[in-house]
Amino acid sequence: YPLETPNLPSVASRQLNTNAIRRIKSIDWNLKLDYLPSEQQKLAFQYTLFDYSEDPFEFVAGGNPKTNLRPQTFSATHVYNWSPGSVLQSSFQFSRLSALLLLTERFRSLLEPLGLENAPEVDFGGNLGDFKNIGPGTQFPRKRFQNRFSGNWGFSHSSGKHQLRFGGRTTRIQINDLQSDNSRGKFTFTSNFGRTAVENFLKGTATKFTRTLGDLYRGFRTWENALYVQDSYQMRPGLTVTLGLRHESVTVPSEVNNRTQFSYKTDANNYAPHLGLAWTPKGDDMVIRAGYGISFGHIFPGTYQLARFNPPAVNTITVQNPNLINPLQGHSLVPNESQRSELSLISPDLRSSYGHQYNLVIQKRLPQNLFLQIGYVGNRTHKLYFPFLSN
Repeated sequence: YPLETPNLPSVASRQLNTNAIRRIKSIDWNLKLDYLPSEQQKLAFQYTLFDYSEDPFEFVAGGNPKTNLRPQTFSATHVYNWSPGSVLQSSFQFSRLSALLLLTERFRSLLEPLGLENAPEVDFGGNLGDFKNIGPGTQFPRKRFQNRFSGNWGFSHSSGKHQLRFGGRTTRIQINDLQSDNSRGKFTFTSNFGRTAVENFLKGTATKFTRTLGDLYRGFRTWENALYVQDSYQMRPGLTVTLGLRHESVTVPSEVNNRTQFSYKTDANNYAPHLGLAWTPKGDDMVIRAGYGISFGHIFPGTYQLARFNPPAVNTITVQNPNLINPLQGHSLVPNESQRSELSLISPDLRSSYGHQYNLVIQKRLPQNLFLQIGYVGNRTHKLYFPFLSN
């Protein structure tokens, strides 16, 4: 903690308002090349890179992680004018994200005199009014390397009163990730033993110690696919109707070393229709627009990766009233099925969430250069994810 004296007693008896140094370095690159092989074709190449590193401020040792982010993307696009009313477009994109959220050197070295490489998290029972937790959070260190290989194609054709579009996309996602959850251990000090949390901390009498054992590094692989078709039809002057249908699927992830299995199945019946209307009833002083559609969400890595914390490969152990020097005394440090452990279970009925979206807008031009717009926008979402605790 800072050696300064608390200076905001009106807020809390131990409240301190002070400053600390934060160092940020960043590099941003953007390279683009356009090439016209012929009058009918166009090629475009682009590469972007953003390199960001931050040595965080530390009012309390380890209060924030050291951050290194390096997202980069390469894309190649080909556009072919098939005819005056037809265009074919295809593209390939590769993106890579490197994200390192690590412990600061100041925090890592706290317990070096005791021969410990990493310091545990110190929690004061969630009461942050007088005493801030020591450490960046139980989710650190965090290391992620994510690759996305995506191929896209689309075709558009205009003929008479119709404008037709169809296309698709397929994406391969590779995630190599270390997601910590109490891997360094966490001591919790609360009001206990007839003393306050601060007094227990000074005496070294923790209420509990939590530690996750096992290899938390995983390599997940999955596919995302989509197909769409759409037709805009001008039924008569001043009235255009658009109809479309999109199909999406995201496969159940697999782990490259079979360390994590999933109980839910690929949700492949995600059909998303949409309807649009644009109507000018009389003249050009009023326009009525309406739309309806269904859109599907994804099952993101932050949701399914929770399964990595389950036994037998990984165990989470909680020890009540631990010994401060050897908190896991009497407990095996090798994960096994006989140990009691917390579980992160994913429902076998897990499906992609989806939402209905609808809108109606009326625009009217009034005298004296006035313009009136009235609209209604609504949505209703189903199958949202909801975590809950069970004992």
